[in-house]
Amino acid sequence: EGAKKGQISDEEFAALKNWLQRQRIPLKKLKLALSSYGLITRVIALPQMSGEDLEKIVANHIDQYFTLNVENYIIDYRILRRYRDNGKLMMDVLLAAFPKDRMANVWSLCQYLGFEPTIIDLTADCLARLYASLESSEQSLEVKGTEPAPSPGDLAIVSLHADKIEFVILEKGLFFLYSDQEFDCMAVLGKFKEAKPGVAIKPGEPEASFQEMAATTGPPEEDEKKEEE
Repeated sequence: EGAKKGQISDEEFAALKNWLQRQRIPLKKLKLALSSYGLITRVIALPQMSGEDLEKIVANHIDQYFTLNVENYIIDYRILRRYRDNGKLMMDVLLAAFPKDRMANVWSLCQYLGFEPTIIDLTADCLARLYASLESSEQSLEVKGTEPAPSPGDLAIVSLHADKIEFVILEKGLFFLYSDQEFDCMAVLGKFKEAKPGVAIKPGEPEASFQEMAATTGPPEEDEKKEEE
């Protein structure tokens, strides 16, 4: 984040490089998890198909799922689950768009530090996999004898930062939605510190509701219509 905003000086970059060397961090095996700020996701339902056909659909029809200039984003996808719907073989596919300029900044930092990460992942997906794994482990411990395992539940993961708040939504244990919103946590903490006992804190300008955020980063209109029905 600091590199993107120009807040890290050459001296600080050098200090970071020296610290990594002193700690003997195995850079050749290092894996990075980036902040998901700026990430846009969609979950779409498609008929089951080969990996080659799916790649062609994503490459040729991606503009149907994102109302943005895809030339400025790195597009990736992952199959979340396969299922049968009224006898038809279907699959849910997670589409993700990440700003190219952010990735370019991270890659420049890696080159400056003298290594190429083996994996570059996003914190939103890491958290989704972690919590899904933990929930699955807890459910397996609760199952006794031959009782069927309970189905994974829905989960909201909220991460507070100094200048923003992030939401990761799991639906039935699977990644469903990522959203972020600018949020001045320090100002909120300041209000609490200044508040007097028994006196209600006056709210400021209302932040965008979660429904509004989901409308900009949520599933396609077809999925929204299904939910309304």
